[in-house]
Amino acid sequence: MKVFVINLKDSVVRRKKCEQVLHGLDFPYEFVEAVDGRGKDAGEMSDLYTDRLRKVHSVRPMSGGEMGCFLSHLRVMEQIANGDLPWAVIMEDDVKLVGDLNQLMHSLAVYEEHWELLYLHRHIASRKEVIEKAIDDHYSIASLRYYDMGTQCYAVTKGAARKFLDSITEIHDAIDMVLCRPWFHGCVIRAIDPPIVCHALEDESTIQNDPPKLMRYEYDLLSLIFVKARKKWWRLSNWILFRYYAHIKKMI
Repeated sequence: MKVFVINLKDSVVRRKKCEQVLHGLDFPYEFVEAVDGRGKDAGEMSDLYTDRLRKVHSVRPMSGGEMGCFLSHLRVMEQIANGDLPWAVIMEDDVKLVGDLNQLMHSLAVYEEHWELLYLHRHIASRKEVIEKAIDDHYSIASLRYYDMGTQCYAVTKGAARKFLDSITEIHDAIDMVLCRPWFHGCVIRAIDPPIVCHALEDESTIQNDPPKLMRYEYDLLSLIFVKARKKWWRLSNWILFRYYAHIKKMI
């Protein structure tokens, strides 16, 4: 097992903070240089980007920062899928450990069959999840009742990394929105309860640090109303699919 930390080349301070936190870990860790999308257009960064599908659910194009973040996670997924590790942890450099990562990784090594993609963070920590399996005296594997966003820290198996990579034929959404859709990539998603990391509020994202006013698509009023309504339907359909995906899958 191993921890991969996504870090921009010029984020030296964050790298040092992460090194201090991970220094006492029983498992190896490696920094992976993030794809820098600051000041760039998503379309010029990857041929996989498609505006056609983006317009279905958004009033603006993907930003260069969002694309950089997506490509950074794909870069790590490729290392895991093509490597010899059964699973690994992917972590962004702006997280704060609030639990014992060392203990958790030792415990997870015994319960690999219960998950493929495992959130170690929680976007909304107040949500109560369904506990499936206690893996030690403190941590449990839980199933999510609501789809959770964010890519701050998660574990992924070698097989799941390959599934995810094979599912990416086009990019039109942020990485966290794609990662949380099991019907899209086919991976079994679970979460650790309680979460062991949270977002360090004092640190703004550097990978996705785009200007506050992003370019919008040009619409007339009627088209804009239609797009916003379609965006709400997109979110609702995602929630329904996530909530009932396991039941639907059994019925098919």
